[in-house]
Amino acid sequence: MVYRARLEELSQSGDWKSLLALGEEAIHSDTVNDVLIGVVAADRAGRHGIDGLEVAYDAGKLVGSLFRFEASRVWREYPIQPQTLAAFEAQAYRGGSNPTSLKYRRDRDHALIIQGDESRYLQTGEEFKGFLVEELGFNPENVIDFFSLTQGINVGSHGTMEDARDAVLPILRATASNLVQKAGRHSNLVLYHNGHGVDGSFYFIDAKVPYRDWAKPLLGNVGNILVVNDASEASSMHKALVDTGVSQTRLMTLSACPIGQEGYGNIFSRAVMEAYRNGRPYAPEPKHITEIPCSLIGGIVEGGEIKVGIVGEVTAKADFTMSPVKSGVDLDYMLMKFLDTQTLA
Repeated sequence: MVYRARLEELSQSGDWKSLLALGEEAIHSDTVNDVLIGVVAADRAGRHGIDGLEVAYDAGKLVGSLFRFEASRVWREYPIQPQTLAAFEAQAYRGGSNPTSLKYRRDRDHALIIQGDESRYLQTGEEFKGFLVEELGFNPENVIDFFSLTQGINVGSHGTMEDARDAVLPILRATASNLVQKAGRHSNLVLYHNGHGVDGSFYFIDAKVPYRDWAKPLLGNVGNILVVNDASEASSMHKALVDTGVSQTRLMTLSACPIGQEGYGNIFSRAVMEAYRNGRPYAPEPKHITEIPCSLIGGIVEGGEIKVGIVGEVTAKADFTMSPVKSGVDLDYMLMKFLDTQTLA
């Protein structure tokens, strides 16, 4: 963040020699964020007759293939000259995934957590939120929690489940728009859903919200987007985002199962978290399911008002295989916990 602020200050003042010095300093940082800002600083100095190509060349030596698409995002936010890009890419993305053990700072990243209408979804959604904030370092203020947004919505004493649905669904439909407004145009986004899915839609309180309609506001953001969809027919969300116009060059989707297959909430989410907290990319592995715990939803009377809530738990027998899917480009760095001794091959 310090280097970004100084980049703008020196650019506005026209102190090009100091800008080059900033670039030389930034590329010795331990985060890829600062290294890439160093390339931008050297490029801006180069536009005013000060050769910064060596800085770009040296920076390229530090950046492995793990951060290829973060570099692309930075160039979208801060376009650089072709000769600067060529100098950087002459050395970048070689020697392994992260040869110099750079870390990734998430101070600008934003996330959206959407939980379904059963207690197991609420629990796992809370676990994923904790993973983002407590383990990966997301700013809690940059995480939008759908469940928290719906708290305080009560159905009147003569209300029904349909009334609750009508009150909650507009909030669900607006979550993507709210996220983009909060995050801005260039921030990276993590979208997490743990709930029911069917026919390319969220399925919430017996109603469908099509992914395509919900996703349209995401076109207002040009950062990278990483989706974790833990639902039945989960990979339909990836298709919906692409059909909506989200470029596959900035999208990665981790889906609990393909179109036409059922998914089960907690197993997939926890497998994703476990992989990334151990400093490695998530690799899909089929999982045979024999039991599914289910929550019973109903109206609970409190203080003369009816609230929608959990009224019981049951366990249903099952016999199917869940086959997770990983689609799009490699954006693993966005969820990876960077360990002190980590160097990926």
